[in-house]
Amino acid sequence: MVNKLSSAHQQLLDNYSATITEGSRQLRSARVWHFLQFIGDKKTPTSDDVKAWLKNLEKKDKSAGTIKEHYNILSKFFKVNKLEWSFTPEEKPIYREEDQYAPALDPDDIQIMVEVARGQRPSETIPPKSHHRAFLCIATIWGLRRAELAAIMPEDINLEQRAIYIHTIHRGRARYHLVPELAVPFLEEWDFNHRLGVDALSKIFVELREMSGIPDLIFVSWHAIRRSCVQAAWRARFTQPEIHSFYRWKRGTSPDQALRYAESRVVGRKGEVVGPGLWDRALDQQFYERHPFMEFWK
Repeated sequence: MVNKLSSAHQQLLDNYSATITEGSRQLRSARVWHFLQFIGDKKTPTSDDVKAWLKNLEKKDKSAGTIKEHYNILSKFFKVNKLEWSFTPEEKPIYREEDQYAPALDPDDIQIMVEVARGQRPSETIPPKSHHRAFLCIATIWGLRRAELAAIMPEDINLEQRAIYIHTIHRGRARYHLVPELAVPFLEEWDFNHRLGVDALSKIFVELREMSGIPDLIFVSWHAIRRSCVQAAWRARFTQPEIHSFYRWKRGTSPDQALRYAESRVVGRKGEVVGPGLWDRALDQQFYERHPFMEFWK
């Protein structure tokens, strides 16, 4: 974030951020920050400002699900700050079944992307760079969404202990993953101190697609890789609970206590180990041994 908010808007954002759980605070606060940047230095945000913001998202061809997510976040932002919220039920964004066109990217095309990024196949446009390899590696191994890729900070990656911490959206379970050896060179060559926003991540995906000669397919983005990762995990005969845990989906309202204990981090004479707990570590190793996309990076 480059431009600073006014002191009044910053206070409103701080009030909202304080009510959000740590795992999703950064991503949800960023949504509100962009809204406040959009409306400028108005003293008090209004529902009309929100309507204008949602219209702006529509013009940018954002999906119905994304627009509804912004609506829900801003609704809570207004409620926390006791601002007037004048939306009628008819004005609330609707997420219809027909809006749920959610394609997965062909695994053969993903393999071509990886080969181009690694210089094993010639690029059809610009030469591949370190950020292409780093973010594509992370996306194909751990199935991150675009906003989760943008949320990665230097302190989230500890290559000495072979651990990466994944922030989640949609209230999923943020957790550490074991970093396989084959991923280390691609994470080492990119400086994660250089923070990129979601728009920059979208540009990187477009560059990878164009470099690989993949046509401009509607609704194909980083999330299409995530869907393909999950499909490949099904084909590799991972169970639903294993896939649910590895890709960090939201738990039920009453998570099993035994599973929570099994996922706990480990402490002892060596201090606290930064990284996945014993159950997560074992699950990660199974994915790295059996998930077909791992072959792309060997």
